[in-house]
Amino acid sequence: MQSVEDVLKDSGIDYVINPNKPSELTVRCFSGLHVDTNPSLSLNLEKGAFHCFACGHRGNTQQFLDSLGIKSTVQIASKMSFKIKKLKSKLDNIKY
Repeated sequence: MQSVEDVLKDSGIDYVINPNKPSELTVRCFSGLHVDTNPSLSLNLEKGAFHCFACGHRGNTQQFLDSLGIKSTVQIASKMSFKIKKLKSKLDNIKY
């Protein structure tokens, strides 16, 4: 089973990982309600939801992929897995 990031890469869709919140991706809005020259759609992997801050288009991760015409079942990570990943990263950065 692929992650959302893998599916986006395979589909050629550019995204940016939020440096302050690694569980959040920013992509161009695909709703057709506006021309999105500056990516305004936030895809929260933790919550399994997306929201465009420009037009208000929103939904869950599967709806996001379906709207893009991507037929794939993705692994939706739980909030706990992101917290564990973040904690491991902090522990790795601790100097003894």
